[in-house]
Amino acid sequence: MTRLQDELRTESVRAQAREQFTGAVDRIFDTAESVCVASVARTVLRAVRDTVVSVARAVWNWIFF
Repeated sequence: MTRLQDELRTESVRAQAREQFTGAVDRIFDTAESVCVASVARTVLRAVRDTVVSVARAVWNWIFF
């Protein structure tokens, strides 16, 4: 695994990477939701997506830094 050099670990870089990561997680759920036909499945996916994206954002530094 490659990590950023210390001088590149600015808050700006961390924030941008965190937002791009959570955006990617969010897009995964968007794709899954778009293939679901049943409205119940879409509703469940939306609720799960919100939780997963929140957790991904919360544990970002622990996972990657």
